[in-house]
Amino acid sequence: MINPLDYLYYKIYVAWSYLSGGGRPINNMSAIGVLLLSNIITVRLLFFHTLSESFNILSPISVVLFCAIYFNFKKEDKILEKYENESPKSKVIGSIAVILYAIISIVSLICVGLYSAKNM
Repeated sequence: MINPLDYLYYKIYVAWSYLSGGGRPINNMSAIGVLLLSNIITVRLLFFHTLSESFNILSPISVVLFCAIYFNFKKEDKILEKYENESPKSKVIGSIAVILYAIISIVSLICVGLYSAKNM
């Protein structure tokens, strides 16, 4: 069974490695943190149509702590080892899924944010 967070980390690692010649753990964790935070903000705006000051402070802190604990440096080697022998077909499907997830996350944040701002 594929752990979605581990697979997302692996795909982001591969993308950063391709773009910059080497994936740094802090870049990978930051990218995942941004995606997770955009999902949290989208859900919050969708249901409550507003962001409170405490939410604006606590949600980034909690995402940073989660990423730091979950994606510790020892786990990176295990994640990379787990997915390094991925079949070519699986690589393509996984890449498409991760790209779609990232696009949908950002676009939905923008759409819900604009909708919430218009209806305030």
